Amino acid sequence: MPDFGTPGSFPAPPMPPSSGARTGPPWEQPGSFFQRWLDTAKSILLDPKAGFSNVRRSGGLGAPLTYYAVGAAPAVIGLVLLQLVGLGGMAMGGGEGAGLGAVVGGAGLIGFLVVLIVGFLVGFFILTGIVHLVLSLLGGANHGYEATARTFAYAYGSATPISWIPCLGATAGIWGLVCAIMGLANMQDTTPVKAAVAVFAPIILCCLVGFLAWGAMMAMIMGSAATMSQ
Repeated sequence: MPDFGTPGSFPAPPMPPSSGARTGPPWEQPGSFFQRWLDTAKSILLDPKAGFSNVRRSGGLGAPLTYYAVGAAPAVIGLVLLQLVGLGGMAMGGGEGAGLGAVVGGAGLIGFLVVLIVGFLVGFFILTGIVHLVLSLLGGANHGYEATARTFAYAYGSATPISWIPCLGATAGIWGLVCAIMGLANMQDTTPVKAAVAVFAPIILCCLVGFLAWGAMMAMIMGSAATMSQ
C-alpha cells in the first residue's frame, strides 16, 4: 500500500509576495469620503516622498481613477459653467427660436460634458502611456504600467483642484509635476533624473507638435500670399 505520508509531512504552501509594507493611501482605507480624499491630498502635496512610499504599485485602477476624477471635477464643472454662460447669452436673444435654441443648447451641453469627461480619461491614459514608454526606454520602468498610472492619478488628482484657486494656478501645475516626478521615482524604483525625463517627455512632444503645426500653417499662409501676388 503506497505511503502518502503523514499530514505534517506535506510541504507548506508558498507565502504570497510581500507588498513592501505599502498599505495604501488614506483614500484606499475605510472612512469618510472627503476626509479620505483630503488626507491623501495632504500626504501627496506636503511630502510627496513619504506620501508615495505608502501607495501600492498594484491593486487595480478603480480607486486611483476615482480619486483623479474627484480632483478633476472642479475643472470639469468650471468648463461646463463657462459653456452654460455662453449658451445663456445665446438664449437671451429671445424670439421664436429661443425655445428651439434652448433645446439645442441643452443637447449641446450634454454632448460637451460627455466629450469633456471622455477627453479627461483618454488624455490620462495617453499621458501615462507615453511616460511609461519613455521610462521603459530609459531602463527605469522596474514595475508595471499600473504603478505609473497610480502615480499620476494621485499626483494630479491632488494638485488639480488647487489650480482653480486665484493666484495659485501656475504654482499648482508646477508642484503637480514635482509630485509626479518624485512619485514616479519612488513607485518605479528609479532615479529622479529618469523620472523627470519621462514626465517632461509628453510636454516636449506637445510643444514639438505645436511648433510643427505652426510652421505648416505659416508655410501655407506664405504660399497663399505668394500665389495671390502673382
